Amino acid sequence: MFAESMAEYALLEDDQVRLFPGIVKTLTQLKLAGKQLFVCSSKTHPEIAHNLENLGLLDLFVDFVGADEVVNYKPASDEIDLLVKRHGLNLSESVMLGDAKYDIRIGKNAGCATCA
Repeated sequence: MFAESMAEYALLEDDQVRLFPGIVKTLTQLKLAGKQLFVCSSKTHPEIAHNLENLGLLDLFVDFVGADEVVNYKPASDEIDLLVKRHGLNLSESVMLGDAKYDIRIGKNAGCATCA
């Protein structure tokens, strides 16, 4: 049943996934201000790449980590830990932004500031 639901989602996502109003402007301003932007997602790495490209956002992000790249999924801190390792990030200078409670929990579990 899970495989069937994911196949159905894949057929619909390109037409159904929408950006929050103002998000492109906000992300662009952050990047122009010298901020490094990353994505942590429950999707797989290829799914994230597809979505970011489809939405015209791929060039705004330095890197992204999918659930297929870690042992423990959100809200465990594995995805953020991997980005810290890859890019030498300082969590005291980082903020996890998210639209779901698991996004906030992953940030708190990693030890960085969070914003819903």
